[in-house]
Amino acid sequence: MKKLILFLILLLFITGCAEIKSQVDNFKLPGLDNTKENSVLGNSGGITMDIVYPKESEKVITGIQFAPSIKINNLGSSNTDGQTCITGLDQNVFSGFDGCECLTYSFQKYDNEKFEPVVLTYGPYTLTQPENSRSDFTMTVTNKFASKSQALFKPCIRKEGNIDDCKVTTLESINGQVAISSITEVLAPSSDQNVVMALKVELTNAGTGKIINQRSMYSECADLTVDPRKEQVTVSAVIENFPFLGNVYCQAASFDKKTNKATMTCMVGEIGLFDISGGYKFGQEIQTPSKITVSYAYEERDSNKFSFGGSTL
Repeated sequence: MKKLILFLILLLFITGCAEIKSQVDNFKLPGLDNTKENSVLGNSGGITMDIVYPKESEKVITGIQFAPSIKINNLGSSNTDGQTCITGLDQNVFSGFDGCECLTYSFQKYDNEKFEPVVLTYGPYTLTQPENSRSDFTMTVTNKFASKSQALFKPCIRKEGNIDDCKVTTLESINGQVAISSITEVLAPSSDQNVVMALKVELTNAGTGKIINQRSMYSECADLTVDPRKEQVTVSAVIENFPFLGNVYCQAASFDKKTNKATMTCMVGEIGLFDISGGYKFGQEIQTPSKITVSYAYEERDSNKFSFGGSTL
């Protein structure tokens, strides 16, 4: 009977049909105001990348050392690490450059202070201008990193599935390049003593890049030209501090490449409504919030065009 009810809940998510007695609460999370300072496409955190040198349309001088510089900022709240690679420079002009160079970085903190920016410096390479060589160049930067998006919420748990005042309460969201855009709760009675619950989490790729597999995050230059249409990538999630259950694990989800959206199902399972003395557990509002953490690897790219502006010779 329990397996049948869980199957019906999963079928409800897939078909969108509400054939069983249930309470569905669809809500939008806060923190999506794109006017906020230091936001990443309307989100409240994430990794940003800035090409410090050479700037777009900058003129560089031949005969001197050329050392590209990239600044990485972590606007989120989670420790993370990543790898940034530069490509596109002509090896005949930029002596010492072998076609691709990668550097790693890490953000670590142990309190509520903001992360300090990380500046990566490449090379240096010797700039020469062979006869009849071109004078305009494009440097491409590929940044791969691990990231997390989180939300605090209080689920609603009732014996009857159609109680109107059973609402999910959201408290805070910290989104990175992947935004937790909505959560749907399905609650169904399984017996006089228990209910079963499932959560559907809607995710949006709100960044300018793509979600990648964790295994390719440190692949350096080997996978920079991989066709993303051939990659099957997923994101994972865990819900912590769920009332009387502890942690709840969610099914991995894949993003639709056309819509940049994904749907993740978290099967909470059966919840007992009464304690050992027969008292109702959920007569009052749940005090301790639950936290959902979505983990993923991400890749973003940026390019700057620059040219020669003279020589020291």
